[in-house]
Amino acid sequence: MNIRDLFSSRKFDDKGTKQTTDIDQNLLLVNEALNHYPDPVFTVAEQGSILSINQAFTRQFGYHLKDLKQTLQHYIASDDHEKFEYHWYKVFAKQPTTGTFTVIHHSGKRVDVEITLIPVMVDEEVEAVQAVAKDLSDLRTKESELLAVKRYLDEAEKVANIGSWDYDIKNDRGIWSTQIYEIFQIADPASVTPNVETLMSFIHPDDRQLVDQTIERSIDEIESKIFEHRIVRRDGQVREVLVRAEPITDENGQVVRLFGTIQDITEKKQIESTVKEQSGQLELITNNLDVGIWSYDVISEKLTVTSKGMERIFATDADTLKSKDKGWTIYVHPDDSGKVDANVKKMLEGQSIRHQYRIINAKNEEKWIDNQSNPVFDDDGNVIRLDGVVSDITKQKSTELLLDYLAHYDQLTKLPNRQTFIEKLDEWMASGQKRFAVLHLNLERFKFINDTLGYEVGDQLLTLISNRLNKTVEQKAFLARIGGDEFALGLPNIKSTEETFELAKSIINTIEKPLFVEDYELYVTTSIGISFYPIDGKDAQSLFKNASIALHKAKEDGTSAWNVFSPVLNIESFKQYSLEKDLRKAFMNDEFFLEYQPKVDPKTEVIKGAEALIRWEHPEWGQVSPAEFLPLAEESGLNTRMSDWVFEQVCQQINIWEKQGYELVPISINVSPNRLLMPGFVSDVFAVIKNTGIDPKWIELEITEETIIKNIETAKSVVKELKEAGIKLSLDDFCSGYSSLSYLNELDIDSFKFDKSFIANLTEDNKKTRGIIKSLLVLADELELTVVAEGVETNEQLTFLRQRECPLIQGYIYSKSVPAARFAPMLKNKILKATSALAAKTQIENRRKFYRINFTNPLASTMTIVQFKGNNVQLGKSRSLIEDMSLGGLRFTAEINLPVRSDVILEFTTKILGEEISVRGFIVWKQEAHEDLFQYGLQFITTEKERDKLAPLFNKLTLDLKKNPLHPDCDFIHEGRMSYFKREE
Repeated sequence: MNIRDLFSSRKFDDKGTKQTTDIDQNLLLVNEALNHYPDPVFTVAEQGSILSINQAFTRQFGYHLKDLKQTLQHYIASDDHEKFEYHWYKVFAKQPTTGTFTVIHHSGKRVDVEITLIPVMVDEEVEAVQAVAKDLSDLRTKESELLAVKRYLDEAEKVANIGSWDYDIKNDRGIWSTQIYEIFQIADPASVTPNVETLMSFIHPDDRQLVDQTIERSIDEIESKIFEHRIVRRDGQVREVLVRAEPITDENGQVVRLFGTIQDITEKKQIESTVKEQSGQLELITNNLDVGIWSYDVISEKLTVTSKGMERIFATDADTLKSKDKGWTIYVHPDDSGKVDANVKKMLEGQSIRHQYRIINAKNEEKWIDNQSNPVFDDDGNVIRLDGVVSDITKQKSTELLLDYLAHYDQLTKLPNRQTFIEKLDEWMASGQKRFAVLHLNLERFKFINDTLGYEVGDQLLTLISNRLNKTVEQKAFLARIGGDEFALGLPNIKSTEETFELAKSIINTIEKPLFVEDYELYVTTSIGISFYPIDGKDAQSLFKNASIALHKAKEDGTSAWNVFSPVLNIESFKQYSLEKDLRKAFMNDEFFLEYQPKVDPKTEVIKGAEALIRWEHPEWGQVSPAEFLPLAEESGLNTRMSDWVFEQVCQQINIWEKQGYELVPISINVSPNRLLMPGFVSDVFAVIKNTGIDPKWIELEITEETIIKNIETAKSVVKELKEAGIKLSLDDFCSGYSSLSYLNELDIDSFKFDKSFIANLTEDNKKTRGIIKSLLVLADELELTVVAEGVETNEQLTFLRQRECPLIQGYIYSKSVPAARFAPMLKNKILKATSALAAKTQIENRRKFYRINFTNPLASTMTIVQFKGNNVQLGKSRSLIEDMSLGGLRFTAEINLPVRSDVILEFTTKILGEEISVRGFIVWKQEAHEDLFQYGLQFITTEKERDKLAPLFNKLTLDLKKNPLHPDCDFIHEGRMSYFKREE
């Protein structure tokens, strides 16, 4: 029989309807699955009749299935008939083939297409032909579609862990999909050439001959081959893969390309099945997937198709599933049956539905499934069949539930976390509760126990405390752990404040009892801050913040204390919340700037580097130190934005200095832990360096142990990338943590800084600190690391470090941090001479007209702000030390950084000769006395009458102090300044 005979033998029934009994229904299901494929896909019977088409066929050629009464050749232009007959013979010779033809559109126009014919085998005979047509009239559109298909296939490959490949035999050049690089663990695809040599380098040596022979047979026999072998990935791991190779021939029958797939089957080998009769193609696709594919006949109300995936999910065989009325809906969980029935009704009405619900399968296992269903219509628009895919998403749902739990609960204590606590307060307010209390708890001595005995003991201790708190509050309160050694309680529907106070006392007494962990008898105490709704705040955040303020005041009062929020803050709290309020505006108002502190070689006194330090020029408080605003930035999440800003500014400044001809030195930049570990950090760094055009060698990033502790593996990876680009890395505050030495071994860093506390304790009689520094300098020399001693202020410290050949010194002994305009001349001069920080203190001119009393030991006092920017304020007391005093003013020292402004009025209270006196004034000058202390000059605001009242007291004090410098009726302190400010009241 020739090709024309084949076409002419197409059969019709009495009504002219095409008969499809020779083609199995399963093959038509394949075409239904491809109904949304962008190119025309159609099935042709042996006789040439067109059995099925997809939507793209109708869009492309204008025909509906009912229009296609003729054989396929009828719709091909007559001048292409001879070429078509060649390809038709070829496909019935069991060879896939591709040719270009002109198809006659339903409207009569001619459409140029490329048609691929694929034989459908039954009992080793070609029973039908699967065809795919590609429009050649608009290549750009097709290229876009192919890219979309490629993205879809890439995603599908990723899910199934299957990669595809195409190999050009003549040119020894291949194309690999993204997933193949994933399977081989090739991080940089550009680093390899996908050819035979590259492929063989990944194949296990014992399997190379097998692969080589199999590929040769595929080419010689022009047959597809499916085989398994082992590969050795880049990380050295041996994996098993399943490979499929398909030879592609040209019109002369010569194999020119190989196309195929590769799948990693190490964890779970795919089920292999031989193509059996006409259902082979569908079975090959469906039975190797974890999902279940099904088809439901609406007329008979029976499942007609169920894949192996369905059997696995429902734990029963296909015959049982098909015998059930209404399919598997009998397995639906009772709690979800109503929702499923409603969706089934929508599907029968013609809607496509995707829904998730639970089932109880034949093994009585509860599973979550994802069911995607699509209706199939007859020519009259009636739903005749439902086709769909079922996925077992039990693990995914378990993960979602776990993630939800982790997002709302503390893993250690199993208590709700801060987010859940805030949500609970919001819930109470939304429900109309009229009054409730918020308690913020902080454990004292926990950090000491945790640092001394280790995290395991600390974790057990926290668990015991949370159990105690649960028993104490029972069901009366909502208990949460909000982080570290802090807990929070919400007490709903309170009738009086007394019940809250009683609960606070009960908690304090409970916590104070001894706790037994392993062989230790441990004691901790707690302080509690309390706020009330709605008096102390009308939203959850304000209530919690005010409870935290009360907690801070409770801690100042001493251990095991509780305190109720009061709007009266001390100066420190007033400033802190003022800064917190203005921090975000500081970016918009361009209030941040950088200063640079030199790093000097103590031998040559040559500047070898500098550290960039961010500063804030607040419009009201003046220059704010990083110690004040960086913690606020971290709490508010602005620290990452701040890190990026500093990095960009430094790179721009380096570029400016280079253009001005200065001899550059590396500039250190502190990177917050969150920013360094954030995805995309390295690429962002490289982008800034590229945009500013600087050499990466002038950048040094300082990281802390906290950064490494958070994620050692990520930190190592980031450090490696930065180092490869030429950027230097330094470990800041070295030895302030617990595993410092191990980090020197694990991380490829260039230098480290001594923790400032070591330098502060570096005195002649502190042999332990001196010994540690000696040892670390020797260690650094052995490891070829540069050491930076930070915070050096005295000649004694410098002499010791110089004698021990410490490479770099950073501190006031050489220079404070200075703006870029002042640092530039230092770069030019190169040499920076050491000057004792004490001798370098600026001497303030004595501006007073009155006799001044200098106190041998400072006079203890309290201070508060009574006017701020012309507005009266009511604040609590803060500590200060009066160092000298006259009738016109005084000189004092305080921990807090105050502004030099005439519209900020302070009030000081102290005791002189048994009499308590109070004076008011404003600051006229200030200087930094120590890294944590500030010295000020205050000018009194007094009338002549008030001065006359104070004069006799001052005169008597002057005479008495000449006789006894430490007058018993004056509130002098006889201890160091730092200990005075750090002392607990």
